[in-house]
Amino acid sequence: MNTKTFAQQSRVLLMEGVANKLLYWGFKADGSIIEEPKSVAGGYTFRGKVFDDETVPKLWKSLQYAINSKGIDVVKEEAAYTWFNRMMALQIMAKNGYQEPQLEYVSGMTLTPQLLQKARQGQYSFLNSKEQERLKRIITDFSKEQEAFAILLVGHCHSNKMLNNVFGKIDDYTELLLPDNMLQDSGFLHLLNTTDAISDEQYKEVELIGWLYQFYISERKDEVFASFKKKKKAEAKDIPAATQIFTPNWIVKYMVQNTVGKIWLDKNPNSKIKPDLKYLVENESDQVSEPIISEVSQLTLIDPAVGSGHILVEGFDLLYQMYMEEYYTPEEAVESILKNNLFGLDLDDRAAQLATFAILLKAAKQYRDVFAKGWLPNVHAMPDYATFSQQEIKDFLGATGSNYEKELTDALRLMEQSKNLGSVMKLSLSDDARSFIEKRFAEIKNTDFKDINTEIVYQKIKSFIPVLLILSKKYTSVVANPPYMGQKNMNDGLKNYVSANYPLSKTDLFAVFMECTIDMNISQGYMSMINQHSWMFLSSFEKLRERLIKNYSFVNMLHLGPRAFEELSGEVVQSTAFVIKKNQQNTKADYFRLVEYKNLNEKEINFLKKNNHFKNIPQTMYGGIPGNPIAYWITNEMLSVFEAKNMSHYTTLFQGMITGNNDLYVKEWFEINFNDLQLKLTNFDEFDKNNGKWVPYNKGGTTRKWYGNQEKVVNFTDKGRDFTRGKHQFSEFFFKPNFSWSYITGGNVDTRFFPDGFLWDVHGSSAFPQQVDDIFYFMSLVSSKPGSTILNILNPTLSCQVENIAAVPVIYPKNEIKATVVEIVQECITISKRDWNSREVSWDFKSSLLLNGSVSLKSAMNEWQEVVTNDFLKLRTLEEKINIIFIETYGLKNELTPEVSLREITILQDELKKIELDALEEKSRTQGNVNIELPINRAEVISQFISYAIGLFMGRYRLDKPGLNIAHPNPTKEELSSYTYNHGEVVIDQDAILPLMGKQCNFSDDVIKQFYQLLDTIWGHEQRTDNINFIQECLNKEIDKFLVNDFWSYHCSMYQKTPIYWLFSSKKGAFQVLVYMHRMNEFTVEKIRANYLLEHLKYLKSEISQKEANASSLSTAEARQLDKLRVDLAECEQYDLALKNVADQQIKFDLDDGVAKNYELFETVVAKIK
Repeated sequence: MNTKTFAQQSRVLLMEGVANKLLYWGFKADGSIIEEPKSVAGGYTFRGKVFDDETVPKLWKSLQYAINSKGIDVVKEEAAYTWFNRMMALQIMAKNGYQEPQLEYVSGMTLTPQLLQKARQGQYSFLNSKEQERLKRIITDFSKEQEAFAILLVGHCHSNKMLNNVFGKIDDYTELLLPDNMLQDSGFLHLLNTTDAISDEQYKEVELIGWLYQFYISERKDEVFASFKKKKKAEAKDIPAATQIFTPNWIVKYMVQNTVGKIWLDKNPNSKIKPDLKYLVENESDQVSEPIISEVSQLTLIDPAVGSGHILVEGFDLLYQMYMEEYYTPEEAVESILKNNLFGLDLDDRAAQLATFAILLKAAKQYRDVFAKGWLPNVHAMPDYATFSQQEIKDFLGATGSNYEKELTDALRLMEQSKNLGSVMKLSLSDDARSFIEKRFAEIKNTDFKDINTEIVYQKIKSFIPVLLILSKKYTSVVANPPYMGQKNMNDGLKNYVSANYPLSKTDLFAVFMECTIDMNISQGYMSMINQHSWMFLSSFEKLRERLIKNYSFVNMLHLGPRAFEELSGEVVQSTAFVIKKNQQNTKADYFRLVEYKNLNEKEINFLKKNNHFKNIPQTMYGGIPGNPIAYWITNEMLSVFEAKNMSHYTTLFQGMITGNNDLYVKEWFEINFNDLQLKLTNFDEFDKNNGKWVPYNKGGTTRKWYGNQEKVVNFTDKGRDFTRGKHQFSEFFFKPNFSWSYITGGNVDTRFFPDGFLWDVHGSSAFPQQVDDIFYFMSLVSSKPGSTILNILNPTLSCQVENIAAVPVIYPKNEIKATVVEIVQECITISKRDWNSREVSWDFKSSLLLNGSVSLKSAMNEWQEVVTNDFLKLRTLEEKINIIFIETYGLKNELTPEVSLREITILQDELKKIELDALEEKSRTQGNVNIELPINRAEVISQFISYAIGLFMGRYRLDKPGLNIAHPNPTKEELSSYTYNHGEVVIDQDAILPLMGKQCNFSDDVIKQFYQLLDTIWGHEQRTDNINFIQECLNKEIDKFLVNDFWSYHCSMYQKTPIYWLFSSKKGAFQVLVYMHRMNEFTVEKIRANYLLEHLKYLKSEISQKEANASSLSTAEARQLDKLRVDLAECEQYDLALKNVADQQIKFDLDDGVAKNYELFETVVAKIK
C-alpha cells in the first residue's frame, strides 16, 4: 500500500463510519429525521433506552442545525476529516516523540490501543469528573470497550492543548459521529496500525502532512471535476478540493530561495547561508538591488493559498537560519518567526489547521517546547458566512473607534463571501484604521472578563479580524501555488467578483492570484508563483502581460511545461514557476527552458546544471512580438521576421459558430438521413431547408494535414438564428473555400483545405484569404517549419487561437516561387484527399481500395500497399520542399532544417504501426525512399475490408456502383435488388438483420457464411482457402472469432462511438444480431425475435435434446458443449422476455435525434457502445 491508497481508504472508512453514526442518531441519507434523543435527569432517552450522558441532547441539536444549514453530505465530510486530522496528528506527535503513544496497539494485544489499555490500568486523569464517572461504569466491561474508547478519545482531545490550539475544540456534534468500528479490524484504527504505507522515517517528514491532505481529498476532487463535465459550477464548498495540489519540494525551495533568500542576500551579500541556496538564480540585477529590510523580523512571507503549509514550512527553515546568523536563541527565533514572519490563508479549514500543525512540527525540531508555549503562526482559514449589525460593529470598536466604523463595515460586508472569494478579496484599511483594529482586537482577546455584548461580538468576529488584518497588510515576499479554475467552472458569486475586480485576469483563478499577490507586496518586494503557462501566451491574458511588462520586473523563470506534477499526467497542465519584483525597472531576467524533459526529476537535474539557460533577456523585447507573449527564447533573426505585415492584412479570420447545444444541433454525417444533407453549397442564399436541414460543419478534429476531418454536420434549418453565436455578420463567407485548423493541437498546427459547402465551429476556425491562391500559400506557411516555429513563439500552448494565426508574419517570395508552392500544396491536398476518401467515415468513400482488380486478396493487399507507400513518401518529399522554400524566404537557414519525420506525415494514421515507423526513420534518411517498406498494420486493413463487407450485406454499398447506396429509411426495390459481380450474385439482406454468432448458430444468412460467399464472388471460389488463410494470418485469429467477439468494438471505434450497425445481444452474447440503423422501423425488433431469436431457441433445444439422448456416450468435450448449450438456452430465454417487451412497444425513432438518443431507446436489449 502507498500513501495515496492509505489516505483514500481512510476517507472511505471514516465516511462510512460517520454515515452509520448519522443513521444511528436518527438522520436519513437526505437529512430528514427518524428519531431524536430526549433529555431526562442525568442523561437522555433514545431508541427506548436510557443513557447517562446529559451532553448528548444539546450536541444532537447542534448536529441537526448543521445538517439543516450545511447539508448532510458536508457534515459527513467535515466530521470524517475532523477525526482523520486529529488521529493522524496524535500518531505523528507520538512518532516524533512529542507525546506518549495513544493510538498504537499494545504489544501482543491486537485491536487494543494504548489509550484504552492505560485507562484499564487507571490512567485517565485527563478526563473531567463526569467523563471519569461514565468511564468507570464501563471500563471493565469488554463488551463496551468501543464506548469506553470513545469517551477516552474525546476526552483526550478535550484536554490536549496542542490539538485544541491547532484543530480547535471538538465540543460540538463531531463527538457524536466518531465511528463505532474504531476497535474492529474493519475500522480506521486498524488500518492506521497495520498499514505499511507510512514508515517511521516518513512520520518524521513534515511533507507527509501535505501528501496526506492531498490524497485524502483526491476522490472528492474527482467528484468535483466529474460535476464540471456535467456543466455544474463549483460551489464554495467544492473549491478547496477542485483546486488543491501539492507543490513539488524543489519547486518550493526555488520559490522561497528566490524571494525570501534574495531579500536576505540584498541585506547580507556575504551571508553564510548563501552556499546552501542551491536553487537561487543569480543575475545582473542582483548587483544593484538595495535592501528592503533592516532586520530579519521585517522579512515577511505570505502564502495566500496555503494548502498544507509546504511553502511556509520551507520559509521557516530558511528564516531560522537567518535568525541564527543574527545570534538569536532558538526560543527567540521560533517565537519571532511565528509572530512576525509567516502568514497564510486558505478557504479550507482543514488546510489551515494542517498548515499550522506542519509549521509547529518544523518549529519543534528547533525548539521542542513550542507546543507547550501555545504559540501559533499567523495562519487562518476564511471565516464562515456571518453578517454584522451596526451595533455589533460599534460594540467591537468601542467608544474610541467610531472613526473607523465605515471602513470596518465595508470590509465585513465583503467578507460575508470569504468562503467563496478567499484571498482575492480586495480588503484595504487606512493605516490608522488597521492599527486601531489590530490593537482593539488584541485588547479584547486578552481581557479575561468581558461585558456580555463584547463577549458576544468577540466570539462572532474572532475569525474575521485576523483574516482582515492579514489581507490588508503588505509583505516583502509573496509565494503561492494558487488555485486553478477557469471562469466556466466558477459559481456566479466568484465569477462576478473577479470579472468586476480583476478584468485583466478574470479568465482563470490562477491569473487572478497573479494580480492580487503582486498587490500584496510592498514596493520592491518579490512575488513567486507556480501556475499554468497559458498566461504567457494566450490572447485572453494579453492585457495582463502588458501590465506585468510595463509595471513590474521579471527576475527569473523556470518554464516547466508538462509533467511538473507527478500526480498529473499528460500534456494538458503545462506549468511555469517564476519570480516577479514589484518595481518599474527595465531589468533583464534569466529563464530556464525545461519543457522538453520527461519528468520532474529530469527538470530539476537540468535546472541545476543550468542547461537551456537563457540569460539576461530584456523584457522590453516582448513588445516587438504581436500579443506580447513571454517568448524569451526568440532569436534576433526570428524577431526581425515579425517586422513584416501579418496575415490579418491579407485574409479574414474569425472564430466559428457556437450552437449553444451541440447535442441537439451537431451530428456525425453517417447517423442522419443522408438524403437530408446538402453538400457543396456555394453561398448562404443557396441553402433551402426543403432540400435538407443538414450541412457540413467543420469542427476541427484530430491531427490531420492538408485534407479531411469532414465528418460533422449541423442542423441549419433556421440558418443559425437559433444558435448562441450564428456569425451572421460573416454570412458572405458561409460555404466558401477556406483553410482551417483545429483549436486543440498536438504540437504543430496542421492546416486543412475545405472546399465549397462548409460552415465552421469555434473549434474549427477558418481563414478566407483575399486572393484565392493565398489559401494554399498561407495554409502551407502555417504548417511549415517556419510557421510552426512562429506559432510556438506566439502561443506554445495546446490551443491555437485565431489571433495567433492572424499574427503570423507574411513574406512573399518571387511570383514563380509562390506559384510553385501553390502547385505543391495542391498535390499534397490531392494525396491527402485520396487517403481521407478511402475511409467509410468520408461521405465521398467509393469502395474498398482492395477492390483493385487483383486475382487474390493477398495480391490486392500488396498492390494497395505499393500505391499508398508511394503516396506517403511522396507527401514527405513535398512537405520538405515546402519547408526549404519557406526557410529560404524567411531567412532562417541558420535556425531551421527542412526535414520532415515519417511520424509527421498524417495519412495512413490507422494503418501504420507507429513504433516500427519510428524505427524506420534513420534508414529512410540514409537510403532515401528506395526500398522503404512501410510497417503496415494488415489487421487494420483487413478489418476495414470486413466492415465494408458488412456494409455490402446491409445494402449500404453495392459492388456494381461506387459510393453510398442506402443511407436513409425506406429504400426502394431497386436499391434492395440483387446484382451480379465478377464470379457470382450479391444479395442484399432484405431485413438488414445479420446473425452474428458464427458456428454457434444455424442461420443461412449468418455473417460468416455471407462473408465466405462474398470472397468467392469477388475473387472466385478457387481462391477461397488462400483468401481465408491470408485474412486469418493478418488478423492473427479465426475470422469467425473476429466477427463474433471483436467486430462490434471495432465498429464502435471506427464510427467514433456512433455506430450505424447496432448489436442486439443477450447478456453474454449467446444470441446476437447486427441491425442496420437506417433501415430499422417499428417492426424490426419483432422480426429479430420471430425470425431469429425464437428460431435460435428451437435450435438450442434441439441440440440439447440430441446430446441428452446420448448422454452416456458423450466425450468430455461433448459434455462441456452440452453444459454450454444449457447455459446459452437459459440466457436466450431470459433475453426473449426483454426483447418481447421492447418488440411490443413498436418503437419508432427519428434519425435526426442521433445515435446516442435513439440507441438508448433499446438499451435493455442492445450491447453497450464500446
